[in-house]
Amino acid sequence: MHKGRGFVVIGEQRDVALVVSRALRSSGYTITRNDAGGLAARRGSPLATLLFGSLAGPAFEIRFTVDLVRGDAYAVHVHLGAASSADALKGGLLGLRRTQSALREVARAVEESLRDHFASCRSTTRAIAG
Repeated sequence: MHKGRGFVVIGEQRDVALVVSRALRSSGYTITRNDAGGLAARRGSPLATLLFGSLAGPAFEIRFTVDLVRGDAYAVHVHLGAASSADALKGGLLGLRRTQSALREVARAVEESLRDHFASCRSTTRAIAG
């Protein structure tokens, strides 16, 4: 099971959220704010995923959460991960691999975008296996 990716960025939390949102949108995700002040990203169709599982192709639903937590001295901790354990298991082994692959792609896009916009950005978790 993948744990996700984390980053620490020196900057304003709202600016970090904006950069992460843009990176996710450019990767094809719809973004909403969650109750905890983070972001929820989704692409694909829940119905197609329910009916066809991992064989839904591009319509396979993938959901991620992005937690944004203020740390010390303007540090913002960003964690990108699967929305829930059940989401990571949709579609069986093929669905798990599809979700892991999507998470790796999104993590690269988010990291690249954060590094382009902020002078200080470092990864805090290892890359997702797969």
